[in-house]
Amino acid sequence: MKTFFNLLLAMLVVLGVACTPQNTETMTPDNGDENNGNTAALTFEVDICNVSWNGAMVEIFPSNNTDTYYFDVVEKTVYDQYDNDEAFIDDKIAELKAKCETDGVPLEEILSQYSDGYYYEKLLTPVTEYYVYVFGVTDEGVATTELTTKAFTTLAVGGGGNDAPAGIDKGDITVDCLTWGSFMNIDDYYGVGVGTWLVVLSDESGRGTFTIELQIDLSANSFLGEYPISKSFDAGVAIAGALDYREYVYGTTWLLYDDTEDFNFAEMAFCQSGTVTIDKEGKNYIINVDAIDEFGNTVKTSYVGELYDNTPDYTSLAR
Repeated sequence: MKTFFNLLLAMLVVLGVACTPQNTETMTPDNGDENNGNTAALTFEVDICNVSWNGAMVEIFPSNNTDTYYFDVVEKTVYDQYDNDEAFIDDKIAELKAKCETDGVPLEEILSQYSDGYYYEKLLTPVTEYYVYVFGVTDEGVATTELTTKAFTTLAVGGGGNDAPAGIDKGDITVDCLTWGSFMNIDDYYGVGVGTWLVVLSDESGRGTFTIELQIDLSANSFLGEYPISKSFDAGVAIAGALDYREYVYGTTWLLYDDTEDFNFAEMAFCQSGTVTIDKEGKNYIINVDAIDEFGNTVKTSYVGELYDNTPDYTSLAR
């Protein structure tokens, strides 16, 4: 089982879900027909899939189930600082040995054998070039292969690369049926150093939901204020509504299901610009949204009432 030291990997996640065949690439370092005189040279297939703005799934398939190896992800700019692959491997082995000595664990415990994989969830930087790298190495820290690499680039924050309208053109919409609401602080959800707060307003039937995503300084303990609706993920904005790379809805949106059992949308408006204002008097929040959707329609709503705090208690969950 692989333990990671790079990229501040706090949890080990080895997944059994294979990436799509289209993302599979076989890479064979040119290190001869034999290794150590009697064993076929170790080679690797590297799969990369589910690439997002801050993560990716990586799987390694070695050519045999006997030899041990090490793999991880490195930014291209860091890799490019090395004179050659041998220097890179030597440096990584030295780092691993030093870490093992500090932690009092044998090197063999952090090496992989057989097929292995890791989901780098919320650990990467948006719009950044990376290499998956892998090389054979013994329990004593002796490299047995040349370096195998495969490049990928993370997406823009929230982006799936599709600029086509995602909503439904229903003309101007005024939502005046919202009866209850909640909020949730989900910390740095997008991995950009900014806190994300969700405000969810619903109608009495539960079929209609107006969601507002706010980007706020991580040190803030309140989401009151005025926010321009923006496609950026900077502090001080309400995130524009869109579909992400998985076609999941995010951002500031109005969604209304029809009254059938087919879960079809009667209205779907993705707010692209405009303003969200949030104030409070006593226990009641005062929320106003004046927005423009993808089709140039106005999307407006107002809400006065309490908001229930649905922020997860991470301390409790950890017990």
